[in-house]
Amino acid sequence: MDGVNNHWRFLSSRLVRSCFLMLALALPVSYAQDEETPSGSFENRLSELWSTYLGAKVTGDNDARDKALDAIKDLQPADSGNLIFEQAALLFLEEGYQDLRLGRLESARREFLNAADLNPHLWPAFSGLADIKRKTEGIEPYLRLRYKGIARAFQLDNAFFVLDALVWFIRNIFWFLTISFVLFAAFLCAKYVRAFYHTTVGSFEEKGMEALYANLMAVAILLLPLLLGANAFLVAAIYIVLFIPFFEPNERLAAYLLFIFPILIPFLGLFLANVNQARSNPLLRAHLGQYFDGDLDSRIQFLRDNVQHGELGNLSLFTIGRLQSQKGEWADALETYELIPDNSKYKPLSLVNQGNIHLRRKEYQNAADTYGAALQKDPEYALATYNLSVALRRQGKLQEAEKLRADAFNKDLSLRERQIHSPDEYEASADSNERLFYALSGETNAFSSSWLTHPIVFVPVVVCVAILVLAILHLRLRNPHLLAKACTKCGRIFFQSDSPESEWCSQCVNLYIRKEDLPSEAKIRKHEEVTRFNKNNRLIAGIGQVLVPGSKKVFTGHALAGLVIVCVWVFLLVFCFIPVNAISYPYMTYLQGPALTTMLVGAVTVVYWVIFGLRPIWQED
Repeated sequence: MDGVNNHWRFLSSRLVRSCFLMLALALPVSYAQDEETPSGSFENRLSELWSTYLGAKVTGDNDARDKALDAIKDLQPADSGNLIFEQAALLFLEEGYQDLRLGRLESARREFLNAADLNPHLWPAFSGLADIKRKTEGIEPYLRLRYKGIARAFQLDNAFFVLDALVWFIRNIFWFLTISFVLFAAFLCAKYVRAFYHTTVGSFEEKGMEALYANLMAVAILLLPLLLGANAFLVAAIYIVLFIPFFEPNERLAAYLLFIFPILIPFLGLFLANVNQARSNPLLRAHLGQYFDGDLDSRIQFLRDNVQHGELGNLSLFTIGRLQSQKGEWADALETYELIPDNSKYKPLSLVNQGNIHLRRKEYQNAADTYGAALQKDPEYALATYNLSVALRRQGKLQEAEKLRADAFNKDLSLRERQIHSPDEYEASADSNERLFYALSGETNAFSSSWLTHPIVFVPVVVCVAILVLAILHLRLRNPHLLAKACTKCGRIFFQSDSPESEWCSQCVNLYIRKEDLPSEAKIRKHEEVTRFNKNNRLIAGIGQVLVPGSKKVFTGHALAGLVIVCVWVFLLVFCFIPVNAISYPYMTYLQGPALTTMLVGAVTVVYWVIFGLRPIWQED
């Protein structure tokens, strides 16, 4: 917990100073597995068993291999949590890939199955099995098994991988929002740099300042946001405030919409902080029980020592009851389940498991009564309905039992698919979605206060709103007739008073609209100026369009369309340069799927670049 508090203090201090959560990208990564490490004796025991397994494999003694595997499964160190089982699964996984490279398909298949047996969510084990299917049975079984592995990896029961994937995704979204905001603001403001500069110089000269000092002041104002030492969000926001009076109406609307990005960042930052703490939260690990349970007594004692108030505390009681039932301590389990309040959402689940204990004791009437109590609290509870049918069937009430069984299947079709046979399958379990929600919403950690009033959100959002209000005030207080403009025909700077209601300077208006007679030399010079400006403009717009699709839209006055195209381009680039295999999880290095996904995203990015980047260069939109 001290480490978590240190993360919080570090993050808070940086946020107050910068007012935005761009710095949250640098949050240190902590792994759920890193909190506890196996003691040396258990590591040595695993090493010995692994050596025995490899020796039996070399000699072809399959019975000895099976015994060594069972011995690895039986390792339940009280001080090692679940890490030792994941380590063992990775050993089998590496051995399987080694066999696959050497063409020993049957041996590789056995190793991958052992790895998946130790860790049923180990995606690369299914990937290896799929590769074997491709070589022996063709593409259809290969794709089916690959899909099965992906589905196993992203099940919520595989909580710690899901959390790691969530951290990766949020970090990518951070980069997407940051780069999109800064890049689009830079394009909008770059369009009006010359106009802003000349307007500023003219304002100072009107106040009696000499031309040299007026130019220096204009340059200083342009460079000041960069010299403040603020982060990229603040710099871009300050430039929007300075330049917004020069924007066209659709550009102002795009700029206002753009401010959604820095407002979203604090909420993502708080969510990322919650995710990071959830990944190292031992209480979350105890509730989820991912992989093997380790020592049940140690886990029960830990839950008792960390029982909290509210539904989270009720979840701890429910988990303790399940663990006691697994140990065969049925009387203790019944007492623990009774401690859950009647108004708790875990009460119907606990009643089902109490009924299961009575069922194991062959107390069929007590079991039926308990299942009935669960249905009184939740009439749509399919598992309670099914278990009640089992209790009635064992009492000989076959007709009534069959009716309830059909009713249970109607309530939940998955019960029919499961084809429950053993008593363990009658067990009710807490929804992993709810437990993860507790962790991710901050209910179980230091970030448990209201999201809107939390400083990590409140301060940046207030600053964003203040900057937006300041931009609107600057727009309202500026006299538009005193603003300089750049002629869209020749690029000359002019003031609106010189050529009202026009985007062209007075010279271009006279020559190209009014078509007044001018000396030939003046016409030639003007035509050359226009030709040169248009050529340079096309060159700059073309280079910008190649580098950032959508920039041409911004410079030609289609800001909203440009905003969409630029944002999609940045999104694709971020997911190209921070691909799926960047997820911070040990077995990602064994996967081929992420590389294929990265290639697919890269292909989509190239196609997008051709359509929205290259096409507008030679074709008018």
